Amino acid sequence: MASKGKSNKTTIKAPSPGHTSPTGRKSGRSSARKHVVEEEKETLAYKVLSAEMTKSLYALDDADELQRNISDFLKRTDRLSVDLKDGVCVDHFVAGLWWCKQQAMTIEQTSAIFTVLHTLLDNIKEKHLGMVQNLLEYKKMLVGIGVELGPDQTGGGLECLDIGQAKMLTDYLQLSFFQHHRLFEFVFTHTQAEEVIGTDLEVETPKSADVPWPPPLIEAVPEETFKQYIATPPPTPSRPVEEEEATEEITEEEKQKEAGSALSTDAR
Repeated sequence: MASKGKSNKTTIKAPSPGHTSPTGRKSGRSSARKHVVEEEKETLAYKVLSAEMTKSLYALDDADELQRNISDFLKRTDRLSVDLKDGVCVDHFVAGLWWCKQQAMTIEQTSAIFTVLHTLLDNIKEKHLGMVQNLLEYKKMLVGIGVELGPDQTGGGLECLDIGQAKMLTDYLQLSFFQHHRLFEFVFTHTQAEEVIGTDLEVETPKSADVPWPPPLIEAVPEETFKQYIATPPPTPSRPVEEEEATEEITEEEKQKEAGSALSTDAR
């Protein structure tokens, strides 16, 4: 009699609609991470200055005209000559854009560098960062220049520059910005003292009409002749009121005496 053995059966379960395999979960996670990295790799160009605005400013060959256009863009035209903060901001951006023209930067590179200038200055104005913290922020912007980043690495936004241009930008910022970082901090973190400027106006009034003005010509005229015939005689001094009253009293007394003497003569 043959013995009955148990057969080995393999059961394959179909994945349910809500179930995700480990392989599919991993691929979905990597694709999402790749999408996030691509979003974070956005360049710093055109963050502050648009492409059209950068082209119009880059085409200007006059520094004064460039200053006027940047003042209009920053809306600091009204108080530029009297407000120290507005003047510092405009000079900072004008010098940076002019440096980009001298180094023959492209429109994209110029806009990215303008964003760097704006960010570093805004770190002082709004965040009140010191020089060390601001240097660290600038260092983050340089990440990814001249190297290939991995899928999990994020660039700083200045990938449009090469290593040589990044070195030139660092040297320029060292001379124009970081070397004067304490001055920038003082300007934007301390209240500017108000100075009241007074204006004195001297007005020369003409002399009175009784004196000739200007005086007549006196060439070759002796001083005695001038005083006797040409010079205006001094006004007659007016007598004091007390003298006039005394004179009137004397006159009345004399009249009374004359009247009394006349009466005595008639009586005789």
